[in-house]
Amino acid sequence: MWLEDCTPTADGLDRDTRQNAACNFGFPTRLGLSIVVEMALISAIATASLIGFILYTNAKKWLRWRAAQRRISDKSRRRPFPWPSHLLFYLTTLLGFDFIVSLGAIFDIAWIRDAGIVEGPFCSAQAVLKQTGDVGVALSTLALTSHTFAVLFFRWKPSRSPLLACFVIGLIWLFLGLNDGLAWHFHHTKGQKLYGNTRYWCWITTSHTGKFKYYGIALEYIWMWVTALMNIFLYIPTALLYFGIIHQEEVEVKGHIKRKYSFNPRGNPDVKGDRSVGWLMMLYSVIYVVTIAPVSVARIMETVWDAKDLDKTVPFSATAIGAVFLSSGGLLNTLLYVNTRKDLLFTRENEIDESASEEEYKAVSRTTSPERELPSNFDVDAGY
Repeated sequence: MWLEDCTPTADGLDRDTRQNAACNFGFPTRLGLSIVVEMALISAIATASLIGFILYTNAKKWLRWRAAQRRISDKSRRRPFPWPSHLLFYLTTLLGFDFIVSLGAIFDIAWIRDAGIVEGPFCSAQAVLKQTGDVGVALSTLALTSHTFAVLFFRWKPSRSPLLACFVIGLIWLFLGLNDGLAWHFHHTKGQKLYGNTRYWCWITTSHTGKFKYYGIALEYIWMWVTALMNIFLYIPTALLYFGIIHQEEVEVKGHIKRKYSFNPRGNPDVKGDRSVGWLMMLYSVIYVVTIAPVSVARIMETVWDAKDLDKTVPFSATAIGAVFLSSGGLLNTLLYVNTRKDLLFTRENEIDESASEEEYKAVSRTTSPERELPSNFDVDAGY
């Protein structure tokens, strides 16, 4: 419930467009933030559930593999664990960052309760969660997109070992640590706070009186839009390949197999069965752009206006709608992958007994592989 002494009939934003303290939010603002929190809660539950399912199924798979290997007395006949696709590692990382984004939005409950922002450790924590989650979603999406493009467009076949995926994920976390940690270390001081009140929640301060006018763009939004552009540039050619507009063929040049690409604007009628894959590639890029576009446009406009000391402010309704879209990212990604990549998430459980031959083991690896049940021109061992 609202604080008993915090019941303004109108938003304090009408009187002070730069900063808010407790008792400055009226009912419309608190209602809008409540909708943001509700969407964030739904996304958090969805992403946490899918992450839990992925961890459970793969842990169960590993335990069964380990038990099967122990029953094989001849060590030379033991086989390595059939690791899931790199794509599953990137997807799990993406869902984890989606959960962090949702958690940052859920922190708005405090500002709804207080009818305004109260700076302090809780405020700084929300700012860090928002920055880490948003940039983490961007970078993990970029990793997932790049992997998909390399596998589907160039027919790259990554190793079954998860080392490359773990290395990429490690780089993402290293970048986030440096991006957040160095900014905090050098710029968050008693005299000038890097993280603080940004009108409706806590984030990187952009007030015209501070020195962090464009830090929000440099430390966060630039990475979100780089990922959005890369999604478009990488997924569209892949989609055109499956529409038959781009034709790929393998040719032998001086004893080496090389791929030759040609352009046919009318499309190739022989690939009609794979057009659904092309539309799927388009959908992946559209989902990400839709979730980040509204809030990033509103925030960039706000930053520029504040920096130029213009007496303008983005309507709260626009900011709230953008925040709802951003908070829905976890839910949308969960629904998208559950419905389009069942082969990746729902694998059949198989065991290898002591009498299993090498051919039988390979068959088991294929049936438990995340690449099964793909369109005809996918390679089952391609890594997608």
